Amino acid sequence: MDPATFALIASAPGPALVTVFTKLAEKGVIDPALEKGLEPFRDWLTGGYNVKKDEARLAKALQAALPADEKDTRLFFAFSDLRASPGLATRAAAAVVEMTTDDPARLPPDLLRDLKLDDSHRPALATALFKLRVELVKVEGFGDGIRYADQLDQRGLLRETLGHARREIEIDEAFLADRRLTTDDEKALRDYIALVREQLRYMPLPLARRSGPEARADAQLAEVFVPLTLRDPQEEEKARRRVDLTSRSSFSKRQGEIDHEEIKPASLSDVFNRHPCFLLKGPPGSGKTTLLRRAGLAFAEGSAQADLDWNGPTLLPVFVRLRNFGVFLGENRARFTSPAPGALTEFMEHYFRNEHRLSLSAGFFDRRLAEGRCLILLDGLDEVAAIRAEVAQHVNAFIRHFADKGNRFGLASRPKGYESVEVYLRPAAPAIADVNPLGPDGIRQLVSNLVQSLESNPAQRAKDSADLPQRILASRDLTFIASTPLFCTALVLVYKYHGAQLPQRRVEVYQEIVDLLLGFWKAQERELARAHELAQEDGTGAAFADVAKAVAIKKSRLAHLALWMQTERLTDAPTARARAALADYLRRQERKDEATADSWAENFLLNSHERSGLLVEIEAGKHTFTHQGFREYLAATALVSKSDDEFVRTALAHLADDWWEQVILLAGAYPGPLEAKRASLINAILAAAADPNAEPGARHARLLMAGQCAVDMAGYLPGPEQDLVERALIHLMRDTDPASADYPNDQPLHSPPSTLSPRTRLAAGELLDALGWTPPDLFDFVPVYNTDWWNLTDSDPLNSTNPLFFLSRFPVTNIQYQRFLDSDDYDKATIWQNVAAFDADQKTPTRNMGDEAWKWFQKNGGKERRPVYWDDPRFGATRRLFPVVGVTWYEAAAYCVWLSHHWREWPEASNLQPPTSNLQFRLPTEDEWEKAAGGKWKDPKVEKEKPRYAWQKTPAKVKGDEIVIAKHANTSESDLGGTTPVCMYPAGMSLAKVMDMSGNVWEWQANLYGKDNNWRALRGGAWYSDAEDVPASARHGSLPGDWGNGYGFRVCAAASVSRS
Repeated sequence: MDPATFALIASAPGPALVTVFTKLAEKGVIDPALEKGLEPFRDWLTGGYNVKKDEARLAKALQAALPADEKDTRLFFAFSDLRASPGLATRAAAAVVEMTTDDPARLPPDLLRDLKLDDSHRPALATALFKLRVELVKVEGFGDGIRYADQLDQRGLLRETLGHARREIEIDEAFLADRRLTTDDEKALRDYIALVREQLRYMPLPLARRSGPEARADAQLAEVFVPLTLRDPQEEEKARRRVDLTSRSSFSKRQGEIDHEEIKPASLSDVFNRHPCFLLKGPPGSGKTTLLRRAGLAFAEGSAQADLDWNGPTLLPVFVRLRNFGVFLGENRARFTSPAPGALTEFMEHYFRNEHRLSLSAGFFDRRLAEGRCLILLDGLDEVAAIRAEVAQHVNAFIRHFADKGNRFGLASRPKGYESVEVYLRPAAPAIADVNPLGPDGIRQLVSNLVQSLESNPAQRAKDSADLPQRILASRDLTFIASTPLFCTALVLVYKYHGAQLPQRRVEVYQEIVDLLLGFWKAQERELARAHELAQEDGTGAAFADVAKAVAIKKSRLAHLALWMQTERLTDAPTARARAALADYLRRQERKDEATADSWAENFLLNSHERSGLLVEIEAGKHTFTHQGFREYLAATALVSKSDDEFVRTALAHLADDWWEQVILLAGAYPGPLEAKRASLINAILAAAADPNAEPGARHARLLMAGQCAVDMAGYLPGPEQDLVERALIHLMRDTDPASADYPNDQPLHSPPSTLSPRTRLAAGELLDALGWTPPDLFDFVPVYNTDWWNLTDSDPLNSTNPLFFLSRFPVTNIQYQRFLDSDDYDKATIWQNVAAFDADQKTPTRNMGDEAWKWFQKNGGKERRPVYWDDPRFGATRRLFPVVGVTWYEAAAYCVWLSHHWREWPEASNLQPPTSNLQFRLPTEDEWEKAAGGKWKDPKVEKEKPRYAWQKTPAKVKGDEIVIAKHANTSESDLGGTTPVCMYPAGMSLAKVMDMSGNVWEWQANLYGKDNNWRALRGGAWYSDAEDVPASARHGSLPGDWGNGYGFRVCAAASVSRS
């Protein structure tokens, strides 16, 4: 072959080798031990690939490597074909780097086939690649790459690293396939993919050690990721319809399984595959951004099938922070006068060109979106402050324009941030998915993942992974805090680097983390020389008495900046403006002259960026706090330093502003002797809520804010103010007249849902639950007499002096069921073997179910058995006043047996005065249950049963009437997506004064459902039932081992079965 031919062939391996070497270089970033050998290699890569210069040298290397015999030209043709296939050229280049010997066995299995060579050419190809590798050592730049590969090989890392490199190369080729790319586009797309992969792969760990042998600045997302669950209301509604459809048809063997198989939390992959456009909604730190990043990374790393169960085309991920788009839109408002898709595409090109220095061809993202197969991830809608409505309108226009091209979209926002602009996003129709809190298993997994990432000592890792979750889960308050991933992470970091007692409140978690970042953590680095001096440095050269004083001063300055940014509604602050604001603070508060204040402000910002990890320069001329929560906590720090009057005045001015919500909550809960401030704040909010001139929605929002403040204060609120908050929330939850008597004699207002929504009532109930309020009548039993209550007037006497039986006023709640689980005899045969069922005629308990129940209990966990949803944050143990769900008939019946043994030891004894000495607790029969619901309705004319609801004396239309049912019961019409506190609906109280007999939960009954002796009856309907399915006569049936998130029970107390 002549030299010109070799020069032509050499045009392919050069760029391919550079690609492979670039992938290898990334290993040096991950493994600091390889840094030294990487330096000359990286310098060459940074300098750029000189095509003409290097092709001539590569041609000589190829000429020396390929066989001199021209009779068999297949190797030459194979190398020549590399020019037409960049992907094949890259795979061949990887093989060259890997061939540290000429052993044919080292050849990648598919390379011969891809080069269209048969197995007889294996030795020749192995020799040629090995020789080429030897020759490359002599070529400037390439030689550095080969020597670096040798270093990896000596550490046993070369094959593994090249395996990862090949995988990423394959992914890159998948992104390039079938796209209409120009030459410039191809390079830009390769560079873009590499950037996105790096951008999404790592998560910052603010307290990870940045010096010493265990230096870490971040963690790989895959190392710490925990699969959070989501609530998908659209899918739940479909599942509920399927359940209702099946329950109305003939009862099949699977009927009882449908609830727990279909109405359940969703995973990220579920939501991703169901909805081309979705929005993740959750409170601060709930993991919304992490989920979006995880979705993008799955495509960037080629793991979408494994991580997301995705079987569609390869999607190109684009991750956009909407706060950055908001800044761009504000600066270019004159150009984008009305909502249009072009604003967001232009911003994306501007951002990646200017912030990441990518050489993107004109219209790069427009072309990708027009081709389809893009995944657009839009994060932080709530972080846009001043022009959120404009941003939402542009996002809506963007989604609607590009949705039909095969692109997919994911958004994330705090709830109020989304709700404030929901109307603008409605045409784009994103499916809303609520991010659920972590349950105990999720907390354990996240703690373990973080410890694995942070701790290098195996013994210490094992100890921390066992000890820390146990300490967290042993405390109800800590469990609640740790259910938010951000705060769970913070607890781990505090535990690892402070060794202090774990903080018990959200605000205290922030306090610990901020104080550690500002110096206390640095002071503990034993391997770091001058650790205490470094911890005290603030960039100004000032001297401090100790680390505590230095931290206090730095915190005060950052707090001023945070409150200034909060007031100016800035998520990112122009550095010049931040410097001016800080200099003004230094002149006023620290009494510095103008020159000193200006110099200190500049140096303080620089020091904050380099040392604390709190306030950083994210780009030239722009500073921001590394998490929105840090800014909000520090703004609260500054706010509580104001006088009581200014503090309350500022809070009241921003009560309805979601931008200020967390600042007000954190300020109200701020640690320290601030009782007077807290009391003033609560009284002021309650006074504002009582303003008769305010709209009902505004008054209700203020009451909820007072309640949330009280929850966050967690025992630091003075008692009289807590009593006021609880009383206001009780009336709001129960929709009762505040001017009427207190609970339980408060009178329903019957407000229409348009005035007081069921969701607001539920929010009030959740706050009461979190405050620890317990209804004084929670353990009461109601006497039920032998009468049809609907047929009585107020003056009619009861038909019997003594009651037939007693029925618990409420369904059994989680706080009541907890006693059974904690009891010494929970797992004893004496409880489970005394379970009995009544026949379908409800006359006698002829079926002893003891042996069956005991076997079931032993088979299904024994002592460790818990209701299926016990650890579910939406239904389980942490929701004290909500009905226990996920219980089988066996468990419900066993609880009743346990209560028969112990009722005199518990509050149940306080209002029970049985007429007999042999009172037994059990599940009610259907006749008993219906008697407590008012009795069977008989139409005087036709003597035919007619549907009647528990609160009605005479039947009235309810089916389809959402206004009526929403006042009385928790059913699907209210769309609450779960259970409610058992005392929430006084308007729905039965004529016999029993609560919650329509909706909320289906209640297990003592008797068989019908002829099939394996079925048990249920009554009352559930939260997912329609209004037409919850009258007093409604029935349902399931197998005794079935369960669902709408299956609960209540307790009957009687001497024997009661018959009217």
